[in-house]
Amino acid sequence: MMEITEGAATYKPTNRVRQIRHEQFMTMEDLAKKAGVHFQTVVRVEHGHPAKAGTIRKIADALGVEPNELAQL
Repeated sequence: MMEITEGAATYKPTNRVRQIRHEQFMTMEDLAKKAGVHFQTVVRVEHGHPAKAGTIRKIADALGVEPNELAQL
C-alpha cells in the first residue's frame, strides 16, 4: 500500500476513483468540473497514472472522501 503524505509529490490511485464516481452517478466530466481539473486528468487518474497529491486531494474532495481512500492497496 502506498502511503499518502502532505510532502509526497505523486502517488498512483487505483480504480477506487472510478468506483466511487459510479456510486455517485457522476460522469468523468462531472467529476472534472466539480474537482476543478481537466477532463483528461480524470481519465489519467482512473487509468492508474501517477498524479500529484494536490490533484488527488481535489478529486477526493469532489467525491467526498479522504485522499487515502483512493490510494493503491
